Amino acid sequence: MGLNMRGHVSGPFITHKGVVLNRYSSEIVDFEPVLAITYTDAFDANVQPVSDKEIEFLNIGAERINDVRVIHRNDGKGIEVSTTGKLADILVFAETPDKPATWWKSIATDYRPWHNFCRAVVAKLDPSEIASLEAHTDA
Repeated sequence: MGLNMRGHVSGPFITHKGVVLNRYSSEIVDFEPVLAITYTDAFDANVQPVSDKEIEFLNIGAERINDVRVIHRNDGKGIEVSTTGKLADILVFAETPDKPATWWKSIATDYRPWHNFCRAVVAKLDPSEIASLEAHTDA
């Protein structure tokens, strides 16, 4: 009997073509924050919903997040999370092919470049966050 992965692989594995990653830098000009895109990349990725256990582990239940997904990137490049003074990578993709593209920020990653593996937890930006980013950049 051969190896059977039925029941071990999550069902809603969707390959998203052309996920766009925008990396921003920030500086203060005339006492106002200005964001500039310093790096842009496009890649194909697999996207899945996040489990309740992982949401609990990341302690993101209290944060105002409407939608959280896991994205798998297997081309050897990473996805960065935000740190002090540095904005997270912003990903642009549609949840499903029938919906419009939306903006997502990375909140946790597991990046192993020696295995060409990057797993990131991304959260959908709400319209007010998108408006705030657009007000401070030329996106």
